[in-house]
Amino acid sequence: NAGTDQNGIANDIMSLGYPGNWQRCFLNVVTETQFDIQKSYFVSEKIYKPIMGFRPFLVYAADGAVEWLTERGFEPYVRDFADITDRDLQQPENLAPFLVELCRQPQAYWQSKYLALKEKIVYNNNNFYNYIKGIPCQI
Repeated sequence: NAGTDQNGIANDIMSLGYPGNWQRCFLNVVTETQFDIQKSYFVSEKIYKPIMGFRPFLVYAADGAVEWLTERGFEPYVRDFADITDRDLQQPENLAPFLVELCRQPQAYWQSKYLALKEKIVYNNNNFYNYIKGIPCQI
């Protein structure tokens, strides 16, 4: 989308989109172009947007893209919600039931969880900029 007719932002694939969406959303679920990222080794900009937008995220992909993320020094969020679910969030079939449970939580939960994840969120953002510069990650 090279025009401004989508969210009023030219070249929306290179932005976070409408800022109001980022301000009102707690968690992103990334649906990558290729389901088996580890097999195809292809990702789009979608996987990086929540990292750049300082949001926790889950990837709807085989193994939740955990192997791909950790190989590049990113810390996945698949184990950060054990306080509200015992589902394995690396398994894509568990994401929809998890999201139902997440939506049942009060706003205070989302706010406190965001603060609890803040260090990881900032780490992933910093790692992103090192990753694109070719600086090896510090695991």
